[in-house]
Amino acid sequence: MAYLKRLPFDELKIDRSFVQDAPRNPEDAALVDVMLAVADNLKLQVVAEGIETQEQADFLKAPGTLAYQGYFFGRPEPAYDWLARWLHQNKFS
Repeated sequence: MAYLKRLPFDELKIDRSFVQDAPRNPEDAALVDVMLAVADNLKLQVVAEGIETQEQADFLKAPGTLAYQGYFFGRPEPAYDWLARWLHQNKFS
């Protein structure tokens, strides 16, 4: 914990091993809650990885900046392909 005071960082990443069971496992839920509280108090952005279900995404809704990563939102793909699809979708919106 002492390193948290000295290291220059602005983002905290929550590993998928915590995210996976947090909605149903009280210990994982408590750890994620603590991570979110620490990030909030230190004004850190948060990235939660490994989100695969709506239940996990709903559990992680938190104040502040929270980025979600996981198959629930889409599979990995080349940036060019994603951007082309996004541009096409937004062209007709």
